[in-house]
Amino acid sequence: MLQSSEILNEFYDDPKLDYVRFVAFKYMPDREQDNNGEWFTSGCQTGADIWGAIRKGTARFPFERSDYDNNVEIQKSLNLIGLDKECFWNALLFIHHMWESKFYDCLPVLDSDQQLLEQFKTDVTQDGTSLFIKPHRGKSFKIDSRLQNILIGLVVQRLKDAEGKFDPAFSVNPVDLADDHRMEPGVSWQIYNEYKTYHELFDNYCTDAKKPKRIKGQEGSRNKDLLISRIIYLTGLTRNNKFNDTVDALHSVVQKCKRGKEPQTAASRYLF
Repeated sequence: MLQSSEILNEFYDDPKLDYVRFVAFKYMPDREQDNNGEWFTSGCQTGADIWGAIRKGTARFPFERSDYDNNVEIQKSLNLIGLDKECFWNALLFIHHMWESKFYDCLPVLDSDQQLLEQFKTDVTQDGTSLFIKPHRGKSFKIDSRLQNILIGLVVQRLKDAEGKFDPAFSVNPVDLADDHRMEPGVSWQIYNEYKTYHELFDNYCTDAKKPKRIKGQEGSRNKDLLISRIIYLTGLTRNNKFNDTVDALHSVVQKCKRGKEPQTAASRYLF
């Protein structure tokens, strides 16, 4: 069984996790202050925790590597826009599990709870294998890393006990996609956030300088939205096969979410 130190080394050093690190450090960096009061990024423990769940098999997926490898259209698109197949597979797993944790395996958060969660994230920082907690007043002190889950559990329990169990945004009607296909609000928000995350990944790695030239007669699409739509279908977020053929159904979800109010949630297993 993989040890925590092995997963940390893999997360921070493996070149095949380059895309994963880009996403993780963008969305969940560990921030600390130096002696001058300047904020800096010190690591990404939550990202490492998510990757650890993927590597240990505790994160479950309704699709397999063979589904990805055998999807000819997705593979053609990745090649045409210049993305590494292995790096992208790792990012696909990470992005899917990250946003699923935020909008499916999640807890509703009230404004006061969000402030509590943010304060907890600010006060608890990671230094090697030990944790430090700094009260509002007083000196920082070290605690055993085994207490990390207890501390997180206290915050999670506070969220569970909060009044108003569900954010009003979750009570809206499901998104109409096409024909008889309808989508629960949490899933539509997962799709919307995956859509934005993939575009950020593309903007960073799919520059014109890195894009390979199309060979005459080479088939496949460079339409990034169509690639995302096919990934959404591959990963089982919808059974609407129109996602596999056009961008219309994806754009319908994106536009409805842009006009809506994103529910405030906290991942029940991770601190973000």
